[in-house]
Order: sequence, then structure tokens, then C-alpha cells
Amino acid sequence: MKDNRVTLLQAKRLKRMGYNNPSTAYLIGNTLVKYQAPNNWNHKRDYSNLTFPYIGVPTCDEVLEWLYNKYDIYVNIQRWVTDLKFSYSIVKQSKILHIEFIREFRDLNCAKRTAITKALTILQQENK
Repeated sequence: MKDNRVTLLQAKRLKRMGYNNPSTAYLIGNTLVKYQAPNNWNHKRDYSNLTFPYIGVPTCDEVLEWLYNKYDIYVNIQRWVTDLKFSYSIVKQSKILHIEFIREFRDLNCAKRTAITKALTILQQENK
């Protein structure tokens, strides 16, 4: 089974945007560490006067759920019957914000990561 986590750049961007839901993986420096129990890694921890900035690395599905619950942004991804072609749309309060028709991706997780990047960009532009 392929890992369905967001990219490390997306994880850093999510932390800057206030993502603080528990996840089972975190980034410290440039090292990805998987942990068995979910935890909120997106805050600083102090051990013996040393501060380690952790960055949570959630799954794509966790981020899609967060976008929906926190910002009412719904991302719909559809796979076409043939090949590895997907379409996705990003909708907020019944208003279509973006549609990507029939694009070839390596797999479903790649399509999710692309849609998440676009949704985060739209969200940042709305909040300027």
C-alpha cells in the first residue's frame, strides 16, 4: 500500500496555515518519523531547555476532511474508467472555485496532493 501522506512542503504549509489536527507522522528537520499513536505535532515541545520544532505530516484524507470541517471547502476527485485519468473540483458553499478536467496522474494520491495544493492556494488568496 502506498503512503497517502501529504508532501513535506505541504505539511510545512499546513502548519503555517494553522493545521493542528493529530497525525501519526511528523517531520523534525528533514526526517519523517512515523508514530503509532496520533498526536498533535504542530507545536513546539521543550525537552531540557532544547526546543524542537515538530511538523505534523497528515494523510491526504485528513487534510481534505480538515478543509471541509474548518473552511467548508469540499474537494471532489473522480477517476475516469480508463488509464490513470482523474478530474477534481473544489467547491465552497455551493460555489465552484476550481475545476481540473481529465488530467493524468500517477495514482489517486497524486491527484489528491495536487487538489490539496490548489485548495490551499485558493484559501491563502481568499485570506489576503
